[in-house]
Amino acid sequence: MGRKQLVRMTTGDIREYPRYSIEEAAHHLDIPLSTLNAWVRGYKRRDKFGKIHHYDGVLKLADPKRGLLSFFNLAEAYVLRFARRRDVPLKRVRLAMEYIREHFAHEHPLLRKDFATRGKSIFIRELGIPVNASSHGQMGIAEVLRRHMKGIKRGPDGLPEEISPFADKKISISLAYSSGEPVVAGTGIMVSTLISRTHAGDNADEIARDYGLDRKTLEQTVKAYRIAKAA
Repeated sequence: MGRKQLVRMTTGDIREYPRYSIEEAAHHLDIPLSTLNAWVRGYKRRDKFGKIHHYDGVLKLADPKRGLLSFFNLAEAYVLRFARRRDVPLKRVRLAMEYIREHFAHEHPLLRKDFATRGKSIFIRELGIPVNASSHGQMGIAEVLRRHMKGIKRGPDGLPEEISPFADKKISISLAYSSGEPVVAGTGIMVSTLISRTHAGDNADEIARDYGLDRKTLEQTVKAYRIAKAA
């Protein structure tokens, strides 16, 4: 895990504060480190004439100098994970982001509530994916993105305040708990602690009792984390 240097801030929205290293964010969201690096640092490509071109990243880091992401950056990466899992080329993602920023004038357009409602179909189109693509009874791609974005819980201002990075929502990330580390949903119990004790061979009933969990919740949380990391 990469080392980081947090910048202490006392004013403004804490969701904007630099908090996660690129390595941590990739780990928390189950995104390949190389992919997230390209999203935030940019990437280079050699054209057919041998000339190397640098392309800017698609996410604007909260602290570019130290390479730190904010909670909002984490939520943006979560939304973009949809494109990554549909095998959309990075060039197409970059072009789609440019279009969305232009038409949804906001520092974090992917996180706006109006993006979640009317903007998602525009985004899919700009990614080069047919909006209503479906066959053999499968969900249309717009429905897939809508379900993906249900992993974001919004605050009173309509912006994200909690992320459930894995499908079953047993695990969540919120600045309200454990400084934004992945926790058992609705608690401040860090998933990393449960995983460590499980790997150490501690008895499941003992672990559950120590943290005020029932054994089923403990087992489901550990299983959800392991399945996501193995996918």
